[in-house]
Amino acid sequence: MTADASSLIQLALEHHRAGRLAEAEAIYRKILAAEPRNAEAVHLLGLVAQQVGRHSDAILLFQRSVAINPQRAQAFAALGASLGVTGRLHEAQEALRRAVQIDPALADAHLNLGNTLEATGQPEQAIASYERALRANPGEQTAHTAHGNLGRVLMSLGRPQDAIADLAAAVQLRPNHAPNQFYLGLALERAGWRDDAVASYRQAVALDPSMAEAHFNLAACMSAGSDARDALSHYNEAIRLRPDNGSILEKVLHVHHYDADFDPRQSFARHRAWATRFADPLTAAAPPHANSLDPHRRLRVGYVSPDFRRHSVAYFLEPLLAAHDKANVEIFCYADERTRDATTARLQTYADCWRTITGISDQQLAQRIRDDRIGILVDLTGHVRHNRLGAFARKPAPVQVSYLGYPDTTGTRAIDFRLTDARADPPGEGDKLYTEQLIRLSGCAWCYRPDEQAPPPASDDDRDDAPITFGCFNVATKINAPLIATWAAILRAVPGSRLIIKDGQGTPSPAIPRLRREFDLQDIRADRVEMLSYLPDFPAHFGLYGRIDIALDTFPYNGTTTTCEAMWMGVPVITMAGKCHMSRVGSSLLAAVGLPQMVTRSAEDYVAAAVRLAGEGKRTSQQRRALREQMRRSPLMDARQFARKVELAYREMWSRYSRGE
Repeated sequence: MTADASSLIQLALEHHRAGRLAEAEAIYRKILAAEPRNAEAVHLLGLVAQQVGRHSDAILLFQRSVAINPQRAQAFAALGASLGVTGRLHEAQEALRRAVQIDPALADAHLNLGNTLEATGQPEQAIASYERALRANPGEQTAHTAHGNLGRVLMSLGRPQDAIADLAAAVQLRPNHAPNQFYLGLALERAGWRDDAVASYRQAVALDPSMAEAHFNLAACMSAGSDARDALSHYNEAIRLRPDNGSILEKVLHVHHYDADFDPRQSFARHRAWATRFADPLTAAAPPHANSLDPHRRLRVGYVSPDFRRHSVAYFLEPLLAAHDKANVEIFCYADERTRDATTARLQTYADCWRTITGISDQQLAQRIRDDRIGILVDLTGHVRHNRLGAFARKPAPVQVSYLGYPDTTGTRAIDFRLTDARADPPGEGDKLYTEQLIRLSGCAWCYRPDEQAPPPASDDDRDDAPITFGCFNVATKINAPLIATWAAILRAVPGSRLIIKDGQGTPSPAIPRLRREFDLQDIRADRVEMLSYLPDFPAHFGLYGRIDIALDTFPYNGTTTTCEAMWMGVPVITMAGKCHMSRVGSSLLAAVGLPQMVTRSAEDYVAAAVRLAGEGKRTSQQRRALREQMRRSPLMDARQFARKVELAYREMWSRYSRGE
């Protein structure tokens, strides 16, 4: 570089650092007119182009710079940054790797390399790059970003405990950065530190009141830690801020089922409001179907779910899939395989065709279903997380059905039918609370296959000195203040009795402090109520039933899997039938097993039934085994008969469609 060029570079840098980019650019170009191979001027001109967003120009200039000087680490780092911004991620990775190879102390290059690795689905390698950025003694901004990115990636890998330290470090560096406050709250929530999560979410909302997700998560945490209505204002604010975000509204639809004062008519209105905005327009634009109208054809049935795995849905779907008559039904499974396990592998053997749909859009899924010429498409999720109602709204199959995974209407006109039974949905007024036409299967609408790790019922009688013990293993969000008051009345009426509550989610359970307060308000001593967190060890979970004599169902939101599990482990269940589907599932299950006397109609009857059953004494090994055998012989576990009922229902649906009804 000549002396003149050197002095001009210094002058240009003064303009550049002061933000006078046009003046700096003019000088850099003047230098290059005289010295076209001046790598410094080429690089700095590239930085100007990068700063003003002309990344295509910047890329050409940085490529020219590294061609002149292949050892210029900063030029490779800048080239990688612009390539990343323009979506050329693999080229960006090559440039950034070259930059840190030449100069391992370039913290920003490590950070940007981590960004590209994360964006191309390489989270473990991204973590390594973010950690190298931190070891390279970065400035505050880079350190803040690296810690925040590390926390997010660790969260995506299911490691919230590890993520907390990095997100806390990011928040400490920049306390006023709302997104990292939000992600810290998310990590704390998933790690079970619900109260600390609430504090972080509150801070995020205070810093950025327009962050709808923070309002929603704050409300969800508050719902688990206190009465659901305390959170309603934040739910409503999330919806107000993001009326175009169907997923937020869907979450609110589902959460309202946990409200002790759940109103079915209000719920129907909410579901229709969602569908009117997000589903019905897609349905109206759906093209006609090209399926054969032969009413006697072999039915091609598609099942769509993210829960083809060890999950409550699978316990009731597997017996149906296994018992389907393949001469009449061809089974397609559309599996969003976010988690794959032994249950997934087993379910796959029942399908004629297994489609993995993870990562594809609703529109792509709808087209795939059309291409498969599915006649009857069954949604197993409703408005629960990872649903594909966006695909159903596009009406990819001529007949669409809702079943199993959701206790309410979907609200969308695109789904024609819903499978249920006369106990869960008695004919009459309730039909008006569904957009779907109810198809009531004879008997029970469920068929249960127990978990393969469930051991035999408790075989010893060494609880002679133990008190009568009640139990509830439902998720704690179903446990509300009126229910606790009812349980407290049972404990008062049965002297010395105890209650075991095991939450179905969270370790430790975030609901424990709330439940303790509620029992304190009922003057129930802490030593009479044992509260346990989720147990990932399934044999240990089932083993807990050996400590329980009588299971108490939740209301108004009944259990399903937990009711079946309790009976399978030899423990009778008391339920209370309410005014809508989610309050009547227990009634249907118990009737199917031949235990209608366990179904009550009021809180007073619920207490009386529990007291009466407690008066019969503790459950013996013989009684436990007898209940399992009674359940095994009942319609609830007759998979072959159940499959025939469902197939008849499918055939009737298809016949109606073939007739143009």
